[in-house]
Amino acid sequence: MNDNQIAVTLPTIPKEVADAIETARKQGACNGTIIDVRNDDFTLAGVSGAVLRLISLDTLLSALINGYAVEKSAEELEREAHAAIREMYRYHTTGVTDEEDDAYADGVLDTLNTLGIKIEGVNA
Repeated sequence: MNDNQIAVTLPTIPKEVADAIETARKQGACNGTIIDVRNDDFTLAGVSGAVLRLISLDTLLSALINGYAVEKSAEELEREAHAAIREMYRYHTTGVTDEEDDAYADGVLDTLNTLGIKIEGVNA
């Protein structure tokens, strides 16, 4: 990056807001129209001003101008967490392990079992 470039961090917005923006865009709505819908000054079929108000006006403006990332769903976050736990468990239980690895793996199993969480490849 040279001295004249500015790094832009894309905002992360809820899926509902991203869907509303995409619905508005498919109807040919410009940024101003989407803001009008947010303010209940204008209506678009299938686009709720209340949904657009789930995020701040500044965040919405940034999303409209710079683009955005969509928040991960609870299911996606759970899948990623389970995959990370599974990988960490495999690391500590395969190959040559020492007492610390065994203790770590036992701790993972104990925690998951205590919390009633089942993860394929670990304790299910």
